[in-house]
Amino acid sequence: VNRHILCFQEVHGHSAAVRASFNRWLPGWNIVPSVCIDFQGFPDPASGGIVIAVCPKLASFCEIEPLEIVPGRCLSVSLSALVGGLQRNLQILSVHNYGLSFSQVNDIGMQLDSVLQVCQAQPCQFFALILGDFNFAAMDDRTFKIGRPAGESVPSPSCTSGTRQLQWEKHLRHWCEVWQPFPTHFNKVGNSCNRLDRAFSACPKSLLLKLNISFSVVGTPEAVFARGESDHAPTALSFGKSCRCAASDPPIPSWITKHPS
Repeated sequence: VNRHILCFQEVHGHSAAVRASFNRWLPGWNIVPSVCIDFQGFPDPASGGIVIAVCPKLASFCEIEPLEIVPGRCLSVSLSALVGGLQRNLQILSVHNYGLSFSQVNDIGMQLDSVLQVCQAQPCQFFALILGDFNFAAMDDRTFKIGRPAGESVPSPSCTSGTRQLQWEKHLRHWCEVWQPFPTHFNKVGNSCNRLDRAFSACPKSLLLKLNISFSVVGTPEAVFARGESDHAPTALSFGKSCRCAASDPPIPSWITKHPS
């Protein structure tokens, strides 16, 4: 697997069984499962769950601290290590926004606000991401019909019922969305695709611009659905050091930055 951290959703089964299965599929990885619970507080594996898997290389030198914010729906994993004489921290929050109550979204939002405050205050030591199936599109997103030209796409619904979109957007308004343009979800009823799987960073925008960021959809959601795997296509997100441009080929042309004489 050419990834350092993997986030899975709609994982059904009890925690021990889920961990055992993932240990067979990903030997040596650190597996952190979270299973849904029912209204009585008992595990409800039929309702799904979340898994975050950390590769052996990171697990070998990082202290890994999980935090179950909403069982089976929002899971956080914090990785910390001493790097360059400073204690560095990477926090990954995986969310499946389905069937959440107002108080549950509020609990997640309070965690987001706390994480954002730390990352903004010490951006060289703390970096955080929240990603997953938010089940609502961005304000200017489009819905694409399968087999039709992209020019025939229509605006996605501005507010989707049951997703608590306005509550989410209140807590995410100071996070920076890492954007990619391609659809991630296939709707078999409407034979259409839209972008429901999204990622947000708490890193200051001025520092994000200095990173080499890649965010893409692996395959297409309609192809993944046709194989019987899921109605969502996987996404791949990576961060790296920015490549230095040659002085002869600046990213912003000199005629734009040149002050008029």
